Amino acid sequence: MSIPLFSGAASSSDIKAAKQAYYQGSYRVALRKFESLAGYGHPEAQIYLGHIYRKGEGVDVDNDKAFKWYELAAEQGNAEAQYFLGAMYEVGKGVEVNHVMAVMWMTVAEIGGYPAQPALNVKKTQMSSQLYGIGQLAAVSCQKRNFKNCDGIGWIGLLIGVGVL
Repeated sequence: MSIPLFSGAASSSDIKAAKQAYYQGSYRVALRKFESLAGYGHPEAQIYLGHIYRKGEGVDVDNDKAFKWYELAAEQGNAEAQYFLGAMYEVGKGVEVNHVMAVMWMTVAEIGGYPAQPALNVKKTQMSSQLYGIGQLAAVSCQKRNFKNCDGIGWIGLLIGVGVL
């Protein structure tokens, strides 16, 4: 499914109303509003949908849907979504565990202004320096690709294919 990039078709009052419903605990109302906005490619709405499905707020927990919404927002350069995408790779929710991809997305998020360094510091102690470095290099490649198809970076796929990752 192709979601268009946010075109501005939704007003700031639309996202404000959706967030208000969310923070008031009216998750079903918020879900409908966020889905409408996300259909226009609104990255903030996509992040909230990721949170709703990851936490099971008004819906059953669905990590596959959460991953999808975070990924759509991350591909638009949203640092918060990039962090949560990395966190999902770290624990294997909605995707297979992949620590290199976790480091890649968290590094991209940190560069983009999201405070991911504490999580990266933990990852650094849990991984070999080589694999951590691969994640850091992948972040550079991902940025050069404007955050598109970062899970398809050729040499990461090769390393996974031969069992290194």
